[in-house]
Amino acid sequence: MVNAADVPTSDRDSTSKTDPVDSRKIAKALRGNLLTSVHVPNLVTEGDRQLFRYRKRLQADQTRVKNRIKDKFLFTGIPIPEEFDNPNWSKRFLQWLRKVQLPDASTRLTLDRLLEQYDFLHKHFLKVSVEVRRLQREARYRKQARLLRTIPGIGPLTTVELLCEIEDINRFCSFKKFNGFIGFRPYSHSSGEHDWRGSLTYRRHNALRSSLIECAWSAIQKDPLLAQRYNELKQRLTGKRSIIIIARKLTSKIYAVLKNQTPYRIGLTT
Repeated sequence: MVNAADVPTSDRDSTSKTDPVDSRKIAKALRGNLLTSVHVPNLVTEGDRQLFRYRKRLQADQTRVKNRIKDKFLFTGIPIPEEFDNPNWSKRFLQWLRKVQLPDASTRLTLDRLLEQYDFLHKHFLKVSVEVRRLQREARYRKQARLLRTIPGIGPLTTVELLCEIEDINRFCSFKKFNGFIGFRPYSHSSGEHDWRGSLTYRRHNALRSSLIECAWSAIQKDPLLAQRYNELKQRLTGKRSIIIIARKLTSKIYAVLKNQTPYRIGLTT
């Protein structure tokens, strides 16, 4: 199994694309040993991935229901109290939603049904989250999970995500390969004296790259060395660009910890 974008092609092939042309092109590339296979996880790892991804879908469903509930207040012109206007919905806010007076019975009925949907999704989300966290205690992940948790900014959920998506760190022969998998490398185009570098590549593991950027914000609060590096970068770059570089350094620490099977020590470079 190969990535279709990695099959060598020419302008003539792209302007005259047919099944026979594609078949001959793939056969020639295979005969010339020009194709790199895509890693296929085993059934157990794939099942763990599905569980973690299901949790993320539930989280997105909760957000959609929250937005629909807020929409009812925007529609009726009733302001949400400032103390409740934040992403974390407390029990007091939910009680307020159930008791607030709305202009008509139908809107009240719609809001009640949306709240029922939110309650179901929230309870189900919490149940699945416990099951996801439990994965790091499984025998197949336990040792690797303990190593990852020594890295500042890496929490239990990110640990499970990394272990499920990477599966085996030894399939990456170098950090360059691992970083290419995550996607913390810029576009580059060098020709002669010109060396152009652009934004981050579109070829990435979207979920892992996003998670590691979030972890980087937490890491600079816990690791003095990373905090110092972030402050130095902010002298000449924006905060967003600086945190991307910190996230890449965090990626290198993850690779070193898993590859060498040694815990990370805060304040030391890897």
